[in-house]
This record gives sequence, structure tokens and C-alpha cells, in this order.
Amino acid sequence: MIALLIVSLFITVISGLIVYAADQSLGPLAGVVSPSNEKFWEEAHEIAANLSLLLVIVHVLGVAFESVIHKENLVKSMWNGYKKPADNNPR
Repeated sequence: MIALLIVSLFITVISGLIVYAADQSLGPLAGVVSPSNEKFWEEAHEIAANLSLLLVIVHVLGVAFESVIHKENLVKSMWNGYKKPADNNPR
């Protein structure tokens, strides 16, 4: 999930910079990008942004689901870096 989030955010940022350069002639890609493909990049940026949002929602729901299933606070574990040791003693 983290790899997908990183890739989708990278595509969102790059397509956003391209749209900004094509539309406003500003940003780090100004002068490099021609405005002829602006519509394509606007669509690509919108799709990438929506995909990123969807992946974030699925990730948060997955963490909540796993926290309930395993009866542990995964958010707290991610925050402080400590996780309760597994109880491997069957009773």
C-alpha cells in the first residue's frame, strides 16, 4: 500500500507541475512544457489525485479493520513505534 501511495502521489505531483507550467507558464517546468497537451495532463492529474484519495481511504479503513480484528491499537503502534508482543501461548 505504501508503494502504491508513493507512486500515485508522485504522478499527482508531476502531472500537477506540468498542468501549472502549461496553464500559467510558471513553476519549475515553465518553458519546458507546451500548452498543446494541457487537457490531457489536466485529466491525468485529476485521475491521479482521485486515485491517491481512494488509496488513502482504503488504507485508513484497512488499518481500522485490522485493529478491530486483532484487538490492538495499530494507530498507536504506528505513532510511538511500539507494538504489544504477540501472545503465542495457546490456552
